[in-house]
Amino acid sequence: MSGTGYPTGYEQVFLNWQSENFEWMLLTTAYVPYPTSQVFVTDVSTYEFTDGSYGRIAMSTPITTVILPSDDNGFGGSISYSCDDPSFGVISGGEVAGWLVLYHVVTNDADSQLVAALPCGYEADSRTAADFVLPALGAITISTYCSGAMF
Repeated sequence: MSGTGYPTGYEQVFLNWQSENFEWMLLTTAYVPYPTSQVFVTDVSTYEFTDGSYGRIAMSTPITTVILPSDDNGFGGSISYSCDDPSFGVISGGEVAGWLVLYHVVTNDADSQLVAALPCGYEADSRTAADFVLPALGAITISTYCSGAMF
């Protein structure tokens, strides 16, 4: 699952992954990510699901894993930010989700920063739960490899 990252929100992941609140939301297929001009939830909320059976959910069980480089050349290192797979339950209304979006909760949608938009496909058919499986390496993984670095 490859997605779009938003620079302002990524900074909050690095600083506050295990100490701040992050939430998930669903956006329809009409949404197109523009990470340089979309910073806050209000910038994308017009694409959010509208059916009354839908609601945003809190991210749970945040874990940060640091994998040190595996050889003398620095290959193999990474930092992984993982959490429990998000589950919205059963949603009705017929809307189709094109994006699963993670954001950092501050006080309201106007100051809550977007973190990542992951492509998905879910039709709100009131039969199938909106359960999403995140990549095994974590919701966000950053390589620590720097070419030419010598330690």
